[in-house]
Amino acid sequence: MSTSSPYQFEWISHNGACRLEDGGESLRMLSFGGWVDGHSLREFAADYFEALRPLIMAAGKHVTDGGVRLTGRQHQSEPKGALRVTREDGGVLFTDDEGKAYTVATFAGSFRAWGDFIAAAWNTHNEAGGIPERFSYMDFYY
Repeated sequence: MSTSSPYQFEWISHNGACRLEDGGESLRMLSFGGWVDGHSLREFAADYFEALRPLIMAAGKHVTDGGVRLTGRQHQSEPKGALRVTREDGGVLFTDDEGKAYTVATFAGSFRAWGDFIAAAWNTHNEAGGIPERFSYMDFYY
């Protein structure tokens, strides 16, 4: 984990993340997928409420720093395919209007949504490094 990030990331199973969702402890990162090539993580994050944007940026950096290129299928089937996220102090990230704590980020069972996120993370990484290659959700779909 980057020392500049207030978040801790742990890779857990998608089923484990879904069990946490059932307990009201999840944060579903909903996205329908199907973006064209070239979208950045900042553009991806702009579709979410403001409090979530720093987390998405940090999660994207965590993905590229770790060389993660899991597909949507792997996100849902690998033993370590989903991200559990907490603050550095182990606390919850934030709560909703009903006071439920959210500590898990999943992608609503969507291969395309996961592909969008991974493509946006790698597009941002490549752009920062001057690498011309751009991805779309289909590169990380299945």
